[in-house]
Amino acid sequence: MTITTGVLTQDLRMIVTFNPISIDEDTPLSSLLEQVYSSGIHHWPVVDQENHVIGIVSDTDVVKAGMACLSVDSKHSLTEPVSAFMSDQVLTVDQAACPMSTLKLMLEKRINSLPVVQNNQLQAIVTTSDYIRDYYLINQNGDTEIIASYLDRTPVLVDASQALETARVNCLSEGSDYAVVMQGNCPLGVISKRDINHYLCRGIAHSFFEEDIDSEQQVAAVLRESKMLLPTDHLADAAQIMCDYRLHAVAIVNHQHEFVGIITQDHLLQQILDS
Repeated sequence: MTITTGVLTQDLRMIVTFNPISIDEDTPLSSLLEQVYSSGIHHWPVVDQENHVIGIVSDTDVVKAGMACLSVDSKHSLTEPVSAFMSDQVLTVDQAACPMSTLKLMLEKRINSLPVVQNNQLQAIVTTSDYIRDYYLINQNGDTEIIASYLDRTPVLVDASQALETARVNCLSEGSDYAVVMQGNCPLGVISKRDINHYLCRGIAHSFFEEDIDSEQQVAAVLRESKMLLPTDHLADAAQIMCDYRLHAVAIVNHQHEFVGIITQDHLLQQILDS
């Protein structure tokens, strides 16, 4: 069996999301902190009056800038403009770029989204999740390869009662982007390092407006409802679960519901690119 590669042969404009949320360089830190905890946005392209992309800022950047305001001798404030802490080294892709080169760039740079421009003006944004979505839509009625050949069988395992910060440190020490949440011998699901970071960022941002974040929040709080798959299920099945439940990885179990391994977005994206 082979993987259908239609997602790489279509026009990039069929994959991207047009009219993404953007900000200007004078947007205050307080506005972004509010967006982090209320909307869960992770990245904002920064544009000038001509809609040229001049920077990018992430939820992590926003939280770091917010925390800098809390020190006793800080010269920073919540009215500080985004230009003070944005990154002005921005990778972009042209709207006419091919999907294959765009995906290859994201995998090489280990980034999950790219601003899409035309005549240097922001038009859209493309994410790795967009590729997963289109892969599923193109292959949902096809016969893609089975999951068993692509499993990661030795991911980090964490107990559901473990603190989020402990799980994050464990992932870092093991060099893993994913952790399987276990309750005894039963897998409950998979969380990614991105999930943990985004959750912590939202909590810290929330503390600027409401109560303090619970630093001992358990990893189970980050888990999204999801289904698990069998090793004999197909890659398109994994792509569907990732799309339907907004997951970065899916737990794979046997018929006795015993943990076997995980299939990740990274596995699917690399197979899309290699095939």
